[in-house]
Amino acid sequence: MLIVSAAPSIDALLREAVRRLAPTLPLLTQLGQRFAAGGHELALVGGPVRDAFLGRTSPDLDFTTD
Repeated sequence: MLIVSAAPSIDALLREAVRRLAPTLPLLTQLGQRFAAGGHELALVGGPVRDAFLGRTSPDLDFTTD
């Protein structure tokens, strides 16, 4: 007998990643608004993004900007 488990959908993975990042959303929003007001972009990158998709909470935040 072959048992096949369904992998989570991309939408489910994205929802879980956003849920993991939810505690930082006020900070991310504030920083993003400040950079935008200065004519720049700000993106969350690296370990925190990876950890969110792996179902973990990252102890730090990594950003990049133009």
